[in-house]
Amino acid sequence: MNVDIEKLARLVVSALGNERAIDLRYRDSRGMTTAEADLPNYKLMKQIALKRRFGFLYSLIIPFAPLAIFATFPFQWALALLGSLGYQSMQTRDICCRLLVTTPQNIDLIDSALLSDNNVSHLKKIKLDFTCFSFGRQLGRLAVLRCIHTHIRLICMLRKTPAGARRDIILHARDSLALIMLGYSALSCSDIFVTDDHYQRWSFVLSHASDRFQIVQHGFLDQDICFPHPFGTVETLFIRDAIFFENFDRIYKVSSSKIFKPGTGFELTKCSEGALFLASSFPAIDSELEFISKVKAEENIPLIIKFHPAHTYDGRKAQLAALADFVYEGHGNPACRFFASYNSFMEFDYSSAYIPTISILRAGGAEAAFTQLRQLLKSSHPFS
Repeated sequence: MNVDIEKLARLVVSALGNERAIDLRYRDSRGMTTAEADLPNYKLMKQIALKRRFGFLYSLIIPFAPLAIFATFPFQWALALLGSLGYQSMQTRDICCRLLVTTPQNIDLIDSALLSDNNVSHLKKIKLDFTCFSFGRQLGRLAVLRCIHTHIRLICMLRKTPAGARRDIILHARDSLALIMLGYSALSCSDIFVTDDHYQRWSFVLSHASDRFQIVQHGFLDQDICFPHPFGTVETLFIRDAIFFENFDRIYKVSSSKIFKPGTGFELTKCSEGALFLASSFPAIDSELEFISKVKAEENIPLIIKFHPAHTYDGRKAQLAALADFVYEGHGNPACRFFASYNSFMEFDYSSAYIPTISILRAGGAEAAFTQLRQLLKSSHPFS
């Protein structure tokens, strides 16, 4: 397969630019403090937590982060070449589904979506390991050398990035070689690529590189992100409800869509009977603390909390956990009498099971959400 190196490098640079746009949207929506103004637009949620944890030391280290990223690239090349020594071709006799899963708990979600489609339910499923070593094994030495060549071209492009965005883009480029290898893989084979990613760098690359790219919805989409580069095509979009199609269709060229309903089970815990379950999200932790503090002060109701597995928390996590009767650490959904979150898509699962739900965001804040809970306590029946 003769892959255009220049085109692939530009594709990944565009993916990094779009990734930065997600952080810019987070910055605008959060309202950054003066102390946070100098944080790079790179995984801002984690940067906020890291600065709170390390303080002055963080400010000393972060200016050198772009140099550290560049320093890792030769090691990534070596890992890819080392992997290629155990070459195992991606090419198979039959078409298969290659799954790119952003968090381990979403593998069941992807499986349930694929099972709902007779066109793909019978196909072999292979979970992609998003590492340079693994891609090296799949691509072989010649392809790896071409990917390294592409990466060197990308590095040259990064150095020409406008000064205001250069640091951010370089930080986002930490896994750019793996992104290039993912794009090379998609361009080189006819397999189906499926992911639960909505609009991050993996989906951007695959929407342009794969003719058979599919997305499984796992949450809400933010319609206010201003992406500088247009996304490509989605062959099949698996959505939870028809109301979400328009949100995806604004971003991608969607060829077809299919509604699926995952088989959601609820796990009984020692506190499930009569409990309020809060699905926590780090960006909303102040609102969550305010809401739960009022609940604990004024209502006698067991509290279950599940912290978002993909979020990096700071010291406020311990404060919130101290208010809980039970911290749920499993991959599933704890049974409860009421569900609450700031704006988690898990609400969709609980409301579908006829469990009363509360959104702090839609209620208009913690005070209003607490008022809504009190009304539910007066009107609903006990857990059964």
